[in-house]
Amino acid sequence: MSSATRSAPWVILSLGIHGAVLVWIWRSYPPVPLPLPPGPVKLVQLTPLPKAHPTPPVTPSAPPVTPSAPPVTPSTPPVTPSASATPEPDLTYNPTDTSPIEATARTAAWLSAAQAATGQGGLAWTIKRDIPAPYPLLACPLGGKVILGVAVDPQGHLVDSSSFGPQIIQSSGYDILNQAALAAVRHYEFSATGAYQLFLVAFDFVAPSSCSSSSPAPTSSPSAVPSPVATPTLNGQNHGNSSPPSSQPPPSF
Repeated sequence: MSSATRSAPWVILSLGIHGAVLVWIWRSYPPVPLPLPPGPVKLVQLTPLPKAHPTPPVTPSAPPVTPSAPPVTPSTPPVTPSASATPEPDLTYNPTDTSPIEATARTAAWLSAAQAATGQGGLAWTIKRDIPAPYPLLACPLGGKVILGVAVDPQGHLVDSSSFGPQIIQSSGYDILNQAALAAVRHYEFSATGAYQLFLVAFDFVAPSSCSSSSPAPTSSPSAVPSPVATPTLNGQNHGNSSPPSSQPPPSF
């Protein structure tokens, strides 16, 4: 008989003894029940916490715009200028520079100044009649002749100089007609020739038939002075030297 077979009864006996001891202990010491709290037990229902939502970024708002007060428009009505506020043209006859003798002297002085300013001693003038000049209706019923000394540069531009152009060589006697002639030459387009040009430009203002018979008359009569339409005695046409012009035949205007 093997050793394992011989020890088996002893193992069984040992296990039985241990089991009996455990049963005796369990019966000798029963479990003590836990004390319960006095009163009925309340069941508490737990409320789930709300889900946290991300807080959106705070954008600073623009300050409120306070509307400004509209500009105060003055209630004063615009002043409409009356007819009397328009200055009346000066229709007084002025005999200065209206005579042929005065025109001759002014022509010589103008030609000499132009030759000196341009450095061209042989510079001469020509007569020009084809520059249009509208009749100023405020001059009704006046009329008269105006002769201007005009210088044009090589590019065809009017020379605006106090010494040689444009200048009144012979006045009509009426400032309103003289100014109409000056305005006409300033708006005229001259041709460019590549050289300086001098012109004696003649204007003959005649009152149109549309002038009313009730138009204001000049404040003084020009009958006591040389006629404003008289032909001045001027330097010879296209003559370039600066000798006294009275020795040359007058041009025909």
